Amino acid sequence: MPQRMSATQRVVDAAPNAVPFAACAPPTPPHEVKLAIIRRLRELAGKSANANASEQGRNRLEGQLERLKDLYLLGDLTKDEYVPI
Repeated sequence: MPQRMSATQRVVDAAPNAVPFAACAPPTPPHEVKLAIIRRLRELAGKSANANASEQGRNRLEGQLERLKDLYLLGDLTKDEYVPI
């Protein structure tokens, strides 16, 4: 009676010169694709920095407005000083 082989053993025996999958290097994108990815990441980082700076500026201005409002409500500023036209 022939000896039974596992499925793995049958695959190994069928392709004795094949390179195991784990030994294969991962595919690498072409140089142009790498450069495009780097450019896009830099663009996104710049937009993020600009958005962050805009948000900080807005928060600073809103804080100033709140302080001016407090001065108006306390009577330290007149309406004309609070809302210059």
